[in-house]
Amino acid sequence: MAHSRSKATPLLMAAAMGICLLLTPAARGSIVFSMDPVAASPGDIGDGFDVLITNVGGPSVDIASFSWEIMTTDTNILFTSATTAAGVGTYIFAGGDSFADLVDSGVISIDGLDHTLPGQKILSSDLHFTPLTGTTLNDGDTFSLGRVFFDVAGGAAPGEVATLTFIPDPGSSLADSSQNANGILIDTLTPGAITIVDAVPEPGSWGLTLVGLLALGAGAARKRFQTI
Repeated sequence: MAHSRSKATPLLMAAAMGICLLLTPAARGSIVFSMDPVAASPGDIGDGFDVLITNVGGPSVDIASFSWEIMTTDTNILFTSATTAAGVGTYIFAGGDSFADLVDSGVISIDGLDHTLPGQKILSSDLHFTPLTGTTLNDGDTFSLGRVFFDVAGGAAPGEVATLTFIPDPGSSLADSSQNANGILIDTLTPGAITIVDAVPEPGSWGLTLVGLLALGAGAARKRFQTI
């Protein structure tokens, strides 16, 4: 009897392992939304950063549509628009015929008080131009989901860092190219940042400064020569 039980035990274990394998979900990629970091100066107009999607590990993922929503509580940052003109990498859908953006004034709560923040929330969406078709996101791939443009208030202080955050589903979401447009889990929504720095002089300003310094140097040399 004991001998029969010892034979049955491996069979039961094998059956249990088979059931576990059947119940284990298929492996999939790990999807990350992020923003490329950017530096800007007080009074800047039309600066931009890209919204990015990356498959950081696992099998390929088919992306047929997306949406993202980004906000900041920094009143020195004013979102103005978003486009498919990627500054980093390649835009995920060629053409971008369905790309749409909306700058939302919105009302958010800070320290228990409601604040209206004009231009400090922006949302966008797009879908593949061919129905039931998507862009394949392979392991390690990164695509742009659009470029966000913004202005900086003149009163912003160098050293200030404006934090940018994604608003989760349904604000930020993905769907595949199946008939049912199944949702795709976004594993990580990585915050972004706009760092305020001192304004960099235009090349023309540097040239004028250099000419001025050379003139001063020549004048000083001439004066020394005349004195001798």
